[in-house]
Amino acid sequence: MNIVIGADIGGSHMSAGLVDLSTRNLLDGTFLKCKIDASSSSEEILSSWSALLKELIASYKGKIEHIGLALPGPMDYQNGIMLIKDQKKFRSLYGINIKEALHKAINRFDLSILTENDALCFLRGEIFHRFIEENDSAIGLTLGTGFGSSSYVRGAYTDMKLWCMPFKNGIAEDYLSTGWFIEKYYRMTGKYIRGAKDLLEADKNPELVANIFEEFGDNLNSLLKSTMQNQEYGHVFLGGNISNAFELFSKQLTTTNAIIHRSELGERCAILGAASLYSISNYVKEI
Repeated sequence: MNIVIGADIGGSHMSAGLVDLSTRNLLDGTFLKCKIDASSSSEEILSSWSALLKELIASYKGKIEHIGLALPGPMDYQNGIMLIKDQKKFRSLYGINIKEALHKAINRFDLSILTENDALCFLRGEIFHRFIEENDSAIGLTLGTGFGSSSYVRGAYTDMKLWCMPFKNGIAEDYLSTGWFIEKYYRMTGKYIRGAKDLLEADKNPELVANIFEEFGDNLNSLLKSTMQNQEYGHVFLGGNISNAFELFSKQLTTTNAIIHRSELGERCAILGAASLYSISNYVKEI
């Protein structure tokens, strides 16, 4: 069971690869990615997913028996049933058993398939890759189109669901995701950007850019302060597209003694996390 497939499925793309559980790394040359139309029919979505998985299975000379999937919620992860119905993505999959559907689409009913929350898989991937000790603790925050959060305490992973916690004049996701940059920049300039990356590339006013990222850092610092009141963590891992600008807001993160890491794995992180569901320390045999 050393070689398993790990896959990260988002609203716009799917990425996957073959993971060696003994070395805790992707096999060279096995990283694959494809675009996904999350607003399309269930048949089209499942066809796209299964095509990428079948390509990986066919590329390996041995037999692949395990697939770990990182998926957005809400979802019944234990049973693999999609429960998204009030979002713009994957509404056509509502009520579908993803495990059974992929068994049929791939035509491999002997495959073991595990599903887990994508934000939680991000943290799993970081800890799996870095060999964090079981008695250590950590928070994983994904800063992108949405705001994901998970924790690791005494060997147990938890979806913290901080995205919807009351924060300032709204909820945390209002201040810690792409939408905040779009709204903030528009209010300051009257111009529209698509996100933090656009801000870095398009705006020629370095002082304005610095001020916006510093305010974002203040927002994140406030959230960490609130989160650390009841539980101190040894590490904070930051992922998602916004974390690529870590140097522009890191100085604002002064409220915690935790070691703050920017993910070095990028989109491969959740792939490793999904595959790690089958690691010896984490694997729970499916019934």
